[in-house]
Amino acid sequence: KKFLKKIIELYIIPKRRIIPRKSMGQNKLAKPEFLEKISSFATGKDVVIEVGGGEGNLTKLLEENSLLTISFEPDERLFENLIKRVDFGIFIKKDFFEFEFEQLKSPQEIKKNNPDEVIIKGDEAKIEQILKNQKTFKIVSNIPFYISSPLIHRIVLDIFYIKSVHILVQKEFAEKISAKEGESIYSAISCITRFFYEPKIEFIIPNFFFIPRPEVHSAFISLYPKEESKNLFDLGDARKSKEMIAEFVDFTYSLFKRRKKAQDGKRVYELSPDEVFDLFKK
Repeated sequence: KKFLKKIIELYIIPKRRIIPRKSMGQNKLAKPEFLEKISSFATGKDVVIEVGGGEGNLTKLLEENSLLTISFEPDERLFENLIKRVDFGIFIKKDFFEFEFEQLKSPQEIKKNNPDEVIIKGDEAKIEQILKNQKTFKIVSNIPFYISSPLIHRIVLDIFYIKSVHILVQKEFAEKISAKEGESIYSAISCITRFFYEPKIEFIIPNFFFIPRPEVHSAFISLYPKEESKNLFDLGDARKSKEMIAEFVDFTYSLFKRRKKAQDGKRVYELSPDEVFDLFKK
């Protein structure tokens, strides 16, 4: 009887199939080994932010590896599955970009303006204590490709809240933000990323391991904040520091748009991130 019941559950009773939405950049990573490799970048000392929890396949592993996982998933269909997969963590049915890091300091603050979009599972007092003792967050995610650039800009502006970043992006994008001065793909976003972070491409995932299959291969990349760069922008006031970083970002994009000689006969794409910062100071 038990055997027949299992057969019915697995093969006869139709399961609800969630079709990925192209408009939301949803691609399911079908190989468990890669999910395990990604989740291994979370440790028992980390409060992890997952941008795009999907159905919870990675979230479940992050829950097991981390101190606490905060997962964002705006798609209601996926969110329902996500919260069924895990027993401990904070789950937010909103876009990550709609939240400020200051809001992630306590369960009450998270629920304050979004009571209907937040599910907290587990001992809330324990979660409160974890967040109270945590100054920085680690981002570990298989993100929708179309938010790659906005996410880079976000982690640059909010670098003081970031412990490290580990994300799956298009291979070409990983190479672009890792590019060094003088290389053909070196650009403003390469310069900005490398000024604030030390990038490292960890491994490549071919496109045939995704459902639906994207046109390009993916790369899992780590970004580690540079303390010396953080210190340069540390004005003792979070708002003013963020404003100054935004000015540097705007300056860099403006400089690269001109594509002219900028210093000592060098063209813009030949300038290192430190040389661009020296121009910004002047």
